[in-house]
Amino acid sequence: MRRGWFQILTSMVAALAVTMVLAGCPPKPTEGGPDPTAQNSPVTDADVDAVETGGDDSAGMEAEGDGGGMMEAPAEAQTIQADIDSYKEELASAGSYMCCVSPSCDMCATHMGGCPCGANAAADKPVCAECKGKWHAGMGTVEGKSADDIQVMKPMGDMAEGEMDHGDM
Repeated sequence: MRRGWFQILTSMVAALAVTMVLAGCPPKPTEGGPDPTAQNSPVTDADVDAVETGGDDSAGMEAEGDGGGMMEAPAEAQTIQADIDSYKEELASAGSYMCCVSPSCDMCATHMGGCPCGANAAADKPVCAECKGKWHAGMGTVEGKSADDIQVMKPMGDMAEGEMDHGDM
C-alpha cells in the first residue's frame, strides 16, 4: 500500500523531532576512546584498532571487507529512510527529482520537496551540500564534470528572499 505525501511528511517531522531531542543529550563517553564532546577530536590508531578487532567501542558495528564497514542502522532509521526513498521515487516520477549523484541525495527531498541538482550541475549552477559532498566522494553522475567543477548552494538561512534557484524543478 502506498503511503500518502502527508504520511511521509509526518514521518519525516517525527524523525526530526526525535533527532532534536537526542541531539540535546550528550553522548556517553567510551572508555579509552576520544572525548565525544570535544570539537574535532582526532581519531587515533587505537580507536580504529578497537573497531576493527571488535573491542568494546565497536558495539553494533558490522565490519565489511577490510574494516571499511558501517554501522547497521536502527530499525526506526531504516523505516524513515525507506519513507524518504519512496517519496523521492514519487518526486522522480513527477519529474521533480533530478539528482546529480548516486545514490541520490536526501537533502533536497526533505528540505525542498524536489531536486534540481542534476540540471544545476549540468548548467554550472550550485547543488545542495549533500550532493557537493558526494561529488568529493566520487559519486557524481554528470558527464564531463568533476568535484572541482561543482559549486554548493548557500545555506537556506543565508539566502535573500527570491534568491533560491530550484533549477528546472
